[in-house]
Amino acid sequence: MCGILGTLKFNSLDSLVQLPSSAFKALETRGPDGQGVWEGRGIAMGMRRLAINGLKNGQQPFFNEDRSVVAVANGEIYNYVELRTELQKRGHQFQGDSDCEVMVHLYEEKGEKFGSEMAGMFACAIWDQKKRKLVLARDRMGEKPLYLYRRGGELSFASEIRALCRLTKARYSLDASALAEFLLFEYVHDPKTPIEGISKLAPGTCLTVEGDSGRETVHAYWNFPSSCPIGIKPEEDIRGSLEIASRGILRSERPIAVALSGGLDSGLVLALAAKSAGQTGGLRSITVGYPGKPEMDEREPAKRLAKELGVEHHEVEISTEAVVDNFSTLVDASDDLLADIAGQGYFALSKKSSEMGAPVLLMGQGGDELFWGYSWVRETAQRMSEVAHGRTGGWIEMLLGRGNSFYANSPEIQRARRTLPIFSKMPSFGNIFRSAGKEWDRPDDPAGLRITRMISRTYLLANGLPLADRLGMAHSVEARQLLLDHRLWDKVLAHRAATPDQFLPPKAWLKNVAHEILPAWWLDRPKRGFAPPGKEWKRAILQKHGALLSGGAWAESGLLPERWIRRVMTLGQTKARYTDMAYKLLVGECWMRNIRKYCA
Repeated sequence: MCGILGTLKFNSLDSLVQLPSSAFKALETRGPDGQGVWEGRGIAMGMRRLAINGLKNGQQPFFNEDRSVVAVANGEIYNYVELRTELQKRGHQFQGDSDCEVMVHLYEEKGEKFGSEMAGMFACAIWDQKKRKLVLARDRMGEKPLYLYRRGGELSFASEIRALCRLTKARYSLDASALAEFLLFEYVHDPKTPIEGISKLAPGTCLTVEGDSGRETVHAYWNFPSSCPIGIKPEEDIRGSLEIASRGILRSERPIAVALSGGLDSGLVLALAAKSAGQTGGLRSITVGYPGKPEMDEREPAKRLAKELGVEHHEVEISTEAVVDNFSTLVDASDDLLADIAGQGYFALSKKSSEMGAPVLLMGQGGDELFWGYSWVRETAQRMSEVAHGRTGGWIEMLLGRGNSFYANSPEIQRARRTLPIFSKMPSFGNIFRSAGKEWDRPDDPAGLRITRMISRTYLLANGLPLADRLGMAHSVEARQLLLDHRLWDKVLAHRAATPDQFLPPKAWLKNVAHEILPAWWLDRPKRGFAPPGKEWKRAILQKHGALLSGGAWAESGLLPERWIRRVMTLGQTKARYTDMAYKLLVGECWMRNIRKYCA
């Protein structure tokens, strides 16, 4: 796990490119264990390292045998042992034991399609000196970030916005449409960012940039396939895929912990990991709790499950006072613009994992998105199916027929729409709502596949995964997501295409598998997931930090009327309808103040 950065100057392949130390400094928590730099003609690439595998000899950059291919990488390749064995049989020689070293040799074998061979999470940059081209790639689900900035005759990249701003001296210029999305959804959809000119490389893609001309070519090596061969029951395929994924994801030379809530997904991750605890040197679990142990506190059942599985268990209690004190630090650590209050849980879990000496933290993200864990998402897929089969019509058909099916049923986003002003200088919130996520849609696919893709490429990609990655990296902790293994997704999507499952009970296929792995009492508990006292926390934060909104960055931007900002801020402390919007305004205010420090 690392942070990477670099700059390619077109038509300047004889000039020296230098990477400023301030850009590396911005990635320091992503890589506290070392730094690597490579400079060529018209290009420079660098990285900060968090050592997980190849502790003694896994330094970067990586090279092929004749050093004509050089790479820097961020992430973990879970099937690297198998890949390394095959590559060595073909004559490739390795300089160390890092999992990511397979990338340079896979590139030699497969070219721009090398990403399709790897199972894991990654963002990488490869410079081919013979062909004089830069190759940038990102993992299938988008677990690892890669930000891009194009200016004149150069392209720069980095693992975080802050580092990219330091690297390029990007101008502080806000994207009004991205800020509008943030106020509506509490995050910004890929590939946008709130800073004009900075974008994200799409997940599951490989971007090739020619060093002489700057010409770009994008190759998508994965995009939710639904044509894998199937011949057995879904549960059998799911069980087999989980077993394969769990073996790879536990490959680590450093201690591993598991984030355990009271739900199916994290419980399943812990049970699968516990079976392989011998090869990890011991496993620990961590659960979040709250003072006074209110109803949403899940420490007791989590403690019981860990004990039954023979796992050393730990707890971390989050107080309202700590949430208020951590607010500004958390906003800065998020790097991108995110207002999900669940970030407090990710922050606390990662901090505890770091304090325990476990820089690898397994999580259960992806289960809700893949197995219909969100009721409004499942209901959307059901309605779309009914429209497709002519069983309903009217307003639903009008709504769904325009690619806006996903967000129409989200209660949180509908509340935001009712709160936003129609007189702002931002782009139309109605247009933002109708267009959000449309680039990920495939109208000709079955309803279940369409909605699975939409939830994964919107809420999961732009909100859930960044929270886990950025807030883990704030404490130099690597978040790993067992339920995001692409081999599991390939199987489930193939079964879903053949046998739609949105009309089954929530997570039916996964629960059938879990009955063989988890105790019945755990599976019979009601779903809660991470359910913090969000309103209480938000109001406490607003009371302590709300004065920042007076004449601040929002007012300076001129995008929203100051009178409306003051009204929402006041009402947000007492009226539930306005609390979420007031909190998003405050997060945006702090984020804009912080990011400006990194920009020119």
